[in-house]
Amino acid sequence: MRAIDPRAIPGAVGFALRELPHALGPLADGRELVVFCDCPDDASAVAAARVLMKAGLPRVRVLEGGLSTWMASDLAGRVAVVEVPAPVGPASLGASGAG
Repeated sequence: MRAIDPRAIPGAVGFALRELPHALGPLADGRELVVFCDCPDDASAVAAARVLMKAGLPRVRVLEGGLSTWMASDLAGRVAVVEVPAPVGPASLGASGAG
C-alpha cells in the first residue's frame, strides 16, 4: 500500500495501479468500489476499474474528476461517478500501467 494523500477521502485505501492485482482479496467482499486518482483525465482510475472488473468485481465506479473534484466539492455527494465499460480483452487494460 502506498501513502495516502493527506487530502484523502475518508475511508479511502491507496494502491498503486501495479499493486492492485495483488490486493484484490480484501476488496472482493461484495461492496461497491469507487476508484479515483489525481490525474486530470481519470486515466489511472479507469485502468484500475478495468482491472477490478476483469477480476470479477462488478460493482466498480470511477469518481469523475478524482480527488481534486472531491476536494473542490462541499463533500455532500455532488461528485459524479461514471460507468466504466467492461473490458473486452487484454488490450483494453492499456499499455501504460500508470498508477
